Amino acid sequence: MPISAELAETLLAEIKAKKWWQGSLILGSDLSKIDDSGEETEWWIITSQTCNLYNSCFQKIPVFEIVAACGIETCDRGKIRGDNPRILHIEARSGEKVIALELNIQKRRWCPRKILGKLPAPTFYVRDIERGTEPDWQKKQWLDIFVGWLARSYNRVALPDAFSYAMKKSKLQNIFEKKLTSYKEELFGIYLSLGRDSEDLWDGVLGEMLPPYLLNIVLVVYENVDPEPLKQQLLQQIFNDKIKNPENKLEDVTCAQLALQHKIRLIEDDIEVSSIADITLSRLQSLVRYSLVDHLSDSSMATP
Repeated sequence: MPISAELAETLLAEIKAKKWWQGSLILGSDLSKIDDSGEETEWWIITSQTCNLYNSCFQKIPVFEIVAACGIETCDRGKIRGDNPRILHIEARSGEKVIALELNIQKRRWCPRKILGKLPAPTFYVRDIERGTEPDWQKKQWLDIFVGWLARSYNRVALPDAFSYAMKKSKLQNIFEKKLTSYKEELFGIYLSLGRDSEDLWDGVLGEMLPPYLLNIVLVVYENVDPEPLKQQLLQQIFNDKIKNPENKLEDVTCAQLALQHKIRLIEDDIEVSSIADITLSRLQSLVRYSLVDHLSDSSMATP
């Protein structure tokens, strides 16, 4: 039924008074009393933007979205970065009290926005830690991590299968997955810029780009990390360290030489390591964030 202007004003006042925001937690038992779907869920987290929750028109925006969560003892460091496409570990706060949660992106619901006025006001929120208030505040931007994780479920860029295959055969993937992960506490993210190593410009979809490839690697570290040692180590691993050529056991080659055999060319000047304090948002938006599930089909993580 249409909601009158008077009722809409009352509902909106209740939503604002209870401080419902993106990242607010709804207790599953409270929701089931009002909007029961038969699901047993401990917590629900609001994913809709706060501006949509506070929109005055209930006809235009009649619903809001939530994602399921359950309490856990502590966050797994391997699941707090938002790289896993389905599961995320984050913290939520109520004053000084902190709880750890596991989110499952495949368990989501849309609910009528008007019920927010009937639900008890939230006590726990997923929020970013204020700058400098805690030693690891940069790694505890929980709302930003949460929103980025949601966004990547829609906009995860598919890298070409031929490129992913070449990354594996050239041992570059081994550097990313095994050697760089030893810097997981310092590393904000691995980013790539991929183009065709040809005079012919590629104007198609990135996931369909054909070899040969020209690869630019950009590592982004946290603000308190010196980027230079990591850059020198990465250059050493790619351009100087020798490995056995899988196709000729008598030959030792660098990772860069092996990559070129598989149609990926790397240039030393195109290897960058930057602090989050120095790199711009526009620069990051021009790059592809590397993930183990960013290619089309050659990934066990991308399948159930």
